[in-house]
Amino acid sequence: MNKMRVAVVSFNMFLDGQCNGWKNGNGDIDVLLLQNRYEGEMGRDRFNTGGEKWSEKMRDIIGPFWDQFLSELATINGMVVYVGTSGVKNIIEFASENGLTAERVKFVLCPCSRAHEEEVIRSSVFSRSFISYCKCGGNSTMGDIYDFYINYKE
Repeated sequence: MNKMRVAVVSFNMFLDGQCNGWKNGNGDIDVLLLQNRYEGEMGRDRFNTGGEKWSEKMRDIIGPFWDQFLSELATINGMVVYVGTSGVKNIIEFASENGLTAERVKFVLCPCSRAHEEEVIRSSVFSRSFISYCKCGGNSTMGDIYDFYINYKE
């Protein structure tokens, strides 16, 4: 039986000490972990959270993830991605340009700009994607999602 393969992606670090890459699940799912490990504890500068400068920083952080994700795209069944205070448009653009469908992408939204993020998603080709909500930063929620997939047994 082939294992399901899921990418769990965040511009924040949510699993301290874990390197990015494929993790063999304890059950039926392998996980491609893609998290920011280079921008401090929370993976972002809390004092610069708006405007074009922040969006550029987000692209710099997320860009390497997309390269790794793209190299594995054909083998990935789905993706769960944390969407923080900015970047939802970039994530949607990337996902749609690379042939991902609403069924293959799940979004985890930050409460800081949840209404905006949800509106952007709902007005895109991902309007039918599953959306869940988390506390600011997404750390515990993304960690729980990772644990669920890595330990999932049918």
